[in-house]
Amino acid sequence: MEEVGIENPWRQFPERSSPYLRARADPTPSTGEIIWSSNNSKRLADRVIELKDQDIGVREHDILSTAIDTPEHRGCVHGVSSLKGWKEGYNKDIKGLWKKKKRTSMDPDRLKKR
Repeated sequence: MEEVGIENPWRQFPERSSPYLRARADPTPSTGEIIWSSNNSKRLADRVIELKDQDIGVREHDILSTAIDTPEHRGCVHGVSSLKGWKEGYNKDIKGLWKKKKRTSMDPDRLKKR
């Protein structure tokens, strides 16, 4: 499409919402217009565009989750490959939040001596 001079219509949808909405649309014709498979998909796309400029948050409360407006089960990531978990789906937002072990405030060598 870009070779013809038509802008890619999927670039208006941020992050995870683009693949999620692509799955709910018919193939885009050469005009650059998105043909939605249902009215609900169209409403969801409009809601995503409304929320695009707002900084909603991270993880379960990003733009797509807020636009869908249903509680997302922890561990489920929509709009990302099923082979990836939430660590990969939200990687840039929460790099340091998935540590399983609590870090001690004391020096480890000092703890070993005790």
